[in-house]
Amino acid sequence: MEKLLEAAGKVSDQAEVYGLESRTSVVEFENAALHDIKETMTSGVSLRVIKGGRLGFGHTRNLRSREELVGNALASLSGGVEAGFDFPGKASLPELKTFDAGVEKSSSPDLVAECARMAGELGSRTKGEIVARAWSAEQTLSIANTKGLDVSVRSSECGLAAAAVFPGSACSIGRSVRFRGPGRMSQAALDDVVWPFHPG
Repeated sequence: MEKLLEAAGKVSDQAEVYGLESRTSVVEFENAALHDIKETMTSGVSLRVIKGGRLGFGHTRNLRSREELVGNALASLSGGVEAGFDFPGKASLPELKTFDAGVEKSSSPDLVAECARMAGELGSRTKGEIVARAWSAEQTLSIANTKGLDVSVRSSECGLAAAAVFPGSACSIGRSVRFRGPGRMSQAALDDVVWPFHPG
């Protein structure tokens, strides 16, 4: 990002780089059995420039050619979008607890194990079709510009969902929970899914 910002700053009045990196793991159970595992990693960079009072924009997921990205942002200036503002300068931002380091150790086998536990618990207590889902995600957002702003924020989220489908219908009862880091579906939440199948 630093080299991109430097290159863009040489050919514009102001430049700002926005970068995002993310990793997501998702496990899905259908009919109480493993159905799908997905692992995705994505990253991308966008560039905004201000030159002659006009705003330009470019973005990419491939930084092999910084010159191409800068060129795209400069080419978009021909659209004639007026900036009407300056990029923000250096700022002291409050630190929010948006990241749990435990998510770095969370793996697909961990998610599979929790889905299997939820499905096993629900399957042993009801005849409904059991579905379960678990996921973990983390991302890093960075913004830097030629006015001195340079900030980076990491965030994480883990989640669980489990449901039982009433036999012979498309209706289900389910619960979902979210955490900043790895967690487990509580017994109380699983009980909430089961009790409508056994009223009274």
